[in-house]
Amino acid sequence: MGPSDAFNFDAAYAYIIAINQLLHLGRDPSEIQGQVLLEEMRRLRFTGASGEVSFDENGDRFGTYQLINMQGEGGTRAIVTASYSSLTANFQFLNQLVWTDGSVGMLPPPELHACDPGFYQEGESRQCKKCPRGMFCVGGSTPLPTSCPRGAFAPDIGMMNCTPCPRGSFALDAGSLECIPCPPGTEGPQEGMETCTRCSSGFYMPSAGSSQCLPCGKMQMTPQIGSTSETDCRCPEHSFMCGERGCIPCPSGLYCPEGLGPPEQQGGFWADPNVSQCDFSVLRCRDQFECPPGMLGRCSVGREGLACNNCQASHYPQGSVCEQCREGDTLPVILLILFLLCVLFFISVSRWDPSQVSVQVAQSCSEMELTTCCNGPNEAPKRSQHVLTCYLLFTSSLQLPLNQLLSNQTTSSTQASRGRKFQN
Repeated sequence: MGPSDAFNFDAAYAYIIAINQLLHLGRDPSEIQGQVLLEEMRRLRFTGASGEVSFDENGDRFGTYQLINMQGEGGTRAIVTASYSSLTANFQFLNQLVWTDGSVGMLPPPELHACDPGFYQEGESRQCKKCPRGMFCVGGSTPLPTSCPRGAFAPDIGMMNCTPCPRGSFALDAGSLECIPCPPGTEGPQEGMETCTRCSSGFYMPSAGSSQCLPCGKMQMTPQIGSTSETDCRCPEHSFMCGERGCIPCPSGLYCPEGLGPPEQQGGFWADPNVSQCDFSVLRCRDQFECPPGMLGRCSVGREGLACNNCQASHYPQGSVCEQCREGDTLPVILLILFLLCVLFFISVSRWDPSQVSVQVAQSCSEMELTTCCNGPNEAPKRSQHVLTCYLLFTSSLQLPLNQLLSNQTTSSTQASRGRKFQN
C-alpha cells in the first residue's frame, strides 16, 4: 500500500467509526450528517494505516507532513528534506535543499524571492505587487513602496522611479500624481521645482505655466515682485519715460515721481511744458512762491512768462503773486493828467516860461504813473500816494514863479491906471 492509499483508507475509516458510534448512541440514520457528523469526527482518535489519526477544532487532521525536494539530474529524485508535525508544531530539516539556480542551503537566494523593479513585497503574503500611483518601488525585498519626493510625480502604477516636474510646473506635496502649472506672476525655470518663483521687480508674467518671466524693458521697474501685467511696468522714482530711450534720470530742479507721467517742478524752479518730451530747460525763479511745485510751467496766481517773471495783462505785482486791477484804479491818473493839462493851458495863455525843473517834475510824475498803472511788470503801484507826491513836488516848484507873475501883473495894472489919470 502506497502513502496515498494509506491516507485514503484512514479517511474512509474515520467516517465509518463516527457513523457507527452515532448509531450506538441511538441517533436516527437521517440525522447522521452535516454538523452532527463533523462534531463526532473531531472527537475521534485512533491509529490507522498512515499513523496516528486525530483532528483539531477546525476539522484539520493532526499529522506529520514532509517536504519533498526534487534533486538529481533533471530533478528526477524526490528527497524528503524536512518534516512538520501539526500535533507538536515541530518543523525540522532532514537534508539540504537544492534550489532552482543550483545553490544549496536552508534559505532560498535573494534573487529568487525578491520583487522586480516597480513591484514591492507585501508584508503578510510576501507577494510582489505593483507599486501604486504617486510612489516608486526599486524592487527587491523592500516591504513598502516609497512616496515620490516634492518636485516629482508618478502618474501610473508600477513605477520604478519618479519623474521630475518639467519647467513651468511644480509639485508641492510628496506622493504627487501630477505637477501643477506655475500660476501667473511666477516662473519655473528649472525641472523638479517644489514651488514656483515670483517674478522679480522689473519682470511680469500674465499667463500660467511659464518657465521664465517677461522683462519690462526700457529700464522700467514694477512696484512689487510677482507682477502679472505689463501695465505694472513703470519708471522708478527720480527718473521719467523718454520714448525709445526708456527711463532716464530726472533733470536738476525737477521732481520725477514713480510712474510714466512727465516730471514736475520743484519749488523755486520753472520749466517750459511745450518743449520736447525728453529735453527740459529748467530756470531758477526768484523764490519758490512765484514758481510753486507742481506741473511744468506752473506759476503763482496772476503770473506768467519765463520763470514766472511777468504779470498777466490787467494785473499788478503784489508780493509773489499778481493781483487783478480793479475798475477805479485808473481814476487818480486821469485826474493828474487833467490837472497838468490845465496848468499847461494857463502857462500858454500867460506866455510865461516856467522853470524847466517844474515841467520835468510834472512829466516825470505823469510818465511814472502811466507806466505803473497795471502795465508795469515789477513796480508796486501805490497810486494815491504817488499822485499826492507828484502834486506836492509840482506846486512847490511853481510857487516862486507864480508869485513873481502875480506881482508883475499888479505892477502893470497900477502903471496903466496912472497913465489914464495923466491923460485926463
